[in-house]
Amino acid sequence: MRLKELGSALECNFDGYASNMVAASKNSATKLIQLLLCYIPGFRDTAIYNGNYVHLYKRVQILVGDVWAAYGKYKPKDGDMNDTNIYYFNDLSKCTMFADYRIPQLLRYMGIMVYTKKLCDDIDNYVEIQYSSEEEVEIRACTIIAVEYLKKVINTIIIDQQMNTDLILSIELDWLLWNKGEQMKETIPPHHRTRTIFY
Repeated sequence: MRLKELGSALECNFDGYASNMVAASKNSATKLIQLLLCYIPGFRDTAIYNGNYVHLYKRVQILVGDVWAAYGKYKPKDGDMNDTNIYYFNDLSKCTMFADYRIPQLLRYMGIMVYTKKLCDDIDNYVEIQYSSEEEVEIRACTIIAVEYLKKVINTIIIDQQMNTDLILSIELDWLLWNKGEQMKETIPPHHRTRTIFY
């Protein structure tokens, strides 16, 4: 379904080329996310929690992150009009981690996230957690918050110790935690089970 949405959006609005959509974002990750959400409804990962809209946007952010990782990591030279890279995003730091199931599984194991006994029992017994339910939204939203705190601590260490490295982005920390979770997935408590197209 998303492939049809993407094909139709590109054909009707961007002369059939994904690169034209990326170029229209003018080096802004948030603008590209807005374009994708506007033209491709299958990316609209939104829930209602206590009467408020919660926008988690896992898949659309991971798409933008993957485009950047594959093509956009070098920054164009200032003032050089010939040195352009439409895949470089000036505001990638505004993206969060990609909230799904593997990282909360790892953070629970590490004691960074603590669940109620009932939620632990349900997850450990493979009881399905309904998409957009209070528990499912809380797991994903709390994962985003936890990763933001971890990022802040890591970047404080980088600054304090004057390390010769860039500050870490949320999406880079996601990749590190995801890989660690994948390595440990068989030896730690299970992840929550949710039927959804948004993970």
